[in-house]
Amino acid sequence: MPPRWEDFAARFGVAGWPWVRQEDACRATIMLGEREIRRVTDQCFAPQRRIADMDAEDVARQLISPIPVHFCYWGSPEATSEFARVQNDFTAIVLGCLEPVDIHRRFRAI
Repeated sequence: MPPRWEDFAARFGVAGWPWVRQEDACRATIMLGEREIRRVTDQCFAPQRRIADMDAEDVARQLISPIPVHFCYWGSPEATSEFARVQNDFTAIVLGCLEPVDIHRRFRAI
C-alpha cells in the first residue's frame, strides 16, 4: 500500500475515506475516517523490507494487492477510480524499484 496519499474525504466530500496515520518510519495505522482499521508495518509499504522478510521465511513469490478496505466500493465512481489509480501507481512503483529479474520472480500484482 502507498505510505500516504491525499485527503480523499476533503477532495471528494465523502466522510470516512481511508487514510494512513504514520506512527513512525516503520509503523502506520490504516484509518477509516477517525476509526482505526488496521495497524501495519513497513512490510506493507517498503518493498525491500518485505523482500528481506520473504527471504528469512523462505517465501519465493508473493501476490500483492490493495488491502480490502481500500477497494472503497461505496465511493463515487470518480473518487473510487482515482483511489484505484493511486493504488495501481504505487504497485507500479514497487515493481519498478526492483531489478528487472526480480520483478516477476518475487512479486505478482493482482
